[in-house]
Amino acid sequence: MRSGALALIGAALLMPQGVQAKPAKGKRMLERGLALLDKGDSASICRGAKLLAKSGQEEAVEPLLKHVRSRNEGVRDCVTEALDDLTVTPQVVRARWDATKDVDARESLLAGVVGLSHAALVPLYEVAAAARSAELRRLVAVGLKHHRTHASTPGLLRQLVADADEDVRWWAVDTLSLMGTDDARTILRERLGAERNKRIVPFIRRALGLPDD
Repeated sequence: MRSGALALIGAALLMPQGVQAKPAKGKRMLERGLALLDKGDSASICRGAKLLAKSGQEEAVEPLLKHVRSRNEGVRDCVTEALDDLTVTPQVVRARWDATKDVDARESLLAGVVGLSHAALVPLYEVAAAARSAELRRLVAVGLKHHRTHASTPGLLRQLVADADEDVRWWAVDTLSLMGTDDARTILRERLGAERNKRIVPFIRRALGLPDD
């Protein structure tokens, strides 16, 4: 009995140490990942991105966002994957959005996350879809490609496909054409009757499988 009790006490004493070790490990992975990112070559950046994704740290998001629009396709892909794997990415992005009213800063921020599939980004898209900046609205239309099954997506695209800006409408049609759902086809048919732009009308017709006029 005595030895059993001692074993239980020992386990209880050890348990908090194990719990505390997880964030410490995350911090170490964060430091290693950041060091690899600083090396600058594509292989090191991708290795660093994987470590940062595993770290789970909020501090990993900002450095990754700096590389997500790299000219190197391989770097873009591995950094995008890392940002998608980090569960904290949407909350960090939203905090940055809320911290500034500068339109250029918000456009740059949204451009960095349009390739992500985090469902928690959609509430931010709902805000950006109502922005005065046509570029923000266009980025929402592009980003929704990665949220085609989200419940809010058809409503947002219905709004954007009727936007006053031609480019916003074009990208909304593009995303709707990729969805291929009944909702998407209904929205496209409705827009076809109202659209007057000679560049967009044929695009809608092709998306619906209709011959060009």
